Amino acid sequence: MKTGKNIHGARTFYTHKLKSLLLGRRVNVRYLGFHLLQFEQTSPDDSSWIKWDGKKIDEDTLTAILAFERHPYHIEKKIDEFLRDRHRQDLGLPFNGMVHAKN
Repeated sequence: MKTGKNIHGARTFYTHKLKSLLLGRRVNVRYLGFHLLQFEQTSPDDSSWIKWDGKKIDEDTLTAILAFERHPYHIEKKIDEFLRDRHRQDLGLPFNGMVHAKN
């Protein structure tokens, strides 16, 4: 993952531009890498432990990671600031399974 620094010296992550077939224009896409998810058995329901990249986590943390609420590399941090698009326009499109209503 390519990183840089903004004018304030904070660490930033580069975004990629891809054409959205849904919107018909280029959109920012942030690559979040690949990760190893392990269960003791076959699912969270029948496992006594869950591991994300070799670290033990609970089912609520796994749900938060998969719902893009936690940063996949730093699961103790919320992902809001990382995913925030300062130039985003509210298009009323689904995001994280929710539809943002236009007022």
